Amino acid sequence: VEKQKIVYKGKTLNADMKLEPLGLVVNDKLMVLGAAATKGESKGIFGPFEEKLAKIKRDLSNADGDRKLTAGVGEACQHVLESLDTLIIPPSDLEAKQKRKQFVVALQAI
Repeated sequence: VEKQKIVYKGKTLNADMKLEPLGLVVNDKLMVLGAAATKGESKGIFGPFEEKLAKIKRDLSNADGDRKLTAGVGEACQHVLESLDTLIIPPSDLEAKQKRKQFVVALQAI
């Protein structure tokens, strides 16, 4: 927990801040971000994204003009892009940054 941070409306909240004064309302979103991975740790973080990308491609190939399924594929792409955006990769880990970029390009191509 000490390696996490919470973001609300673009602001990182301090550990001593209370949520009540922020004026949260139903359906507001908080982002909980984990600590940055070390160079060695970041290699394994893309496994779930590879699985999701493969599923998106399968679903798209099976959509065959089905508007509902196509919309679901679009939603899945957006969700993966949002998840990729929350990854904290050390600036020195160029390999992980390149891998994230490859996922983004692949999703945008869909």
